[in-house]
Amino acid sequence: MADLTKPKWYKNKTLLIVLFFILPPLGIYGIIKRKSTGWKTALYIIPATLLTFFSILVVVTAIFMNPYKDGIDYYNKHDYIKAYKQLKMVNSDDPNYNDAILKINEIKPIIDSITKEKENKSGFKIKTAPTKETTKIDLTNLKEFQKKWSDSIVNSWEGSFIIRSKLLAPDTIYFELSKGATKSYNSNRSQNLPMYESNYRKSLNNKFGNLYDSVKTVIDFIPNKELAKSNNSNEWTHPVLMNRGLKIYSGNEYSKDLIGTLSCKFKNKNDGNTYYVILKSNGSSIDIVEYEFRSYYWIRKNDSNYNNANGITKCF
Repeated sequence: MADLTKPKWYKNKTLLIVLFFILPPLGIYGIIKRKSTGWKTALYIIPATLLTFFSILVVVTAIFMNPYKDGIDYYNKHDYIKAYKQLKMVNSDDPNYNDAILKINEIKPIIDSITKEKENKSGFKIKTAPTKETTKIDLTNLKEFQKKWSDSIVNSWEGSFIIRSKLLAPDTIYFELSKGATKSYNSNRSQNLPMYESNYRKSLNNKFGNLYDSVKTVIDFIPNKELAKSNNSNEWTHPVLMNRGLKIYSGNEYSKDLIGTLSCKFKNKNDGNTYYVILKSNGSSIDIVEYEFRSYYWIRKNDSNYNNANGITKCF
């Protein structure tokens, strides 16, 4: 008899409200079984139905989403901002992960240029991707010129500085640097790249006058692909946890060289700065001031001492 008088689950308003959020279909079924008035049924069912639809949409999107494919599609369309966002979402266990990393390294300079142009308040225009006006001009001669010009730059270096070029004509010309040049990648971009930009514009104007002035072409260096591939950004970080025995590397995000192991630290009484002492393999040591050590040096995340509780002692 007790079972016959026990309240039905769908009579419980609190339970129904909870079900609408965590299991909408069951909540809808409950409100129908409850036999509420028409307006109350609509009040509950409409938002629950929308929530169900949204949940299904999220699941389906997650299943069929392919950030690598989408990123390559945007890359081929020269929509580098969207390509960059999609390729950054590629997981490390994806078979296309290494190619995604290479593409990211290629288009990152363009993203940086676009960002700088937006932030530039001096009125100086930084070269970015082409506008719609580009399509109104016959670009055949321009593409041929870009190919010959970039090849001449590569040949002039014979692999000692620039090893190859890559054209995404007509809006982008990349020069891949040698391993040695990649070790000074940032300084080469800031000091040497302007010379090539100037040479390109001068050569173009000498041949075609102002015919292609409306075509904004990005010229940039890209790091050596072999080095970039072996320097996966997910495997490296700047020193945060200071543990004795950490292997310390110098370099940039594309190229790194082992300099020694972290030994101890001390505070210089003369300048008040904290220094970290790195022991080299030959027995000598190098002192690095703290702000430089944290910003410009690198450690591997899989270093056995990375998450160790060793700590670091003061030098005696």
